[in-house]
Amino acid sequence: MKPTQATYGYYKNRPLFEKWDIAVGILLLLALTAMLLIIFVPHGGQIVEIYKNGELIAEYPLDENRAFEVGGVRIEIFKGTVSVKESNCPDKLCVHAAPISASGSTIICVPNKLVIKITGKAEVEGVTQ
Repeated sequence: MKPTQATYGYYKNRPLFEKWDIAVGILLLLALTAMLLIIFVPHGGQIVEIYKNGELIAEYPLDENRAFEVGGVRIEIFKGTVSVKESNCPDKLCVHAAPISASGSTIICVPNKLVIKITGKAEVEGVTQ
């Protein structure tokens, strides 16, 4: 069946978006924004734990900016992330490590026997069997 000229005219005069198309688009955009905020905004209650030789030596809240030094390693907590800024170890792998911000993330400096770990409410929870 071949389309008629009247069929082409119907689609030509029709608006590109109906009002319901726009409403659904806005709802999808709001849902996407909410999901991204839940995923990427740091959750309160997270703690930075510093371990030296396997012993907990300090705890700091992740949401307070500060810089401090532990055994030749300068650590910085800034805007919800933790990073190592300077270290006296030879390879400086801990300095080149990406800043961490999620619960369960760690930065380890093996020569200095230092572990920096974020604990608190897990951002992603799952069930294992």
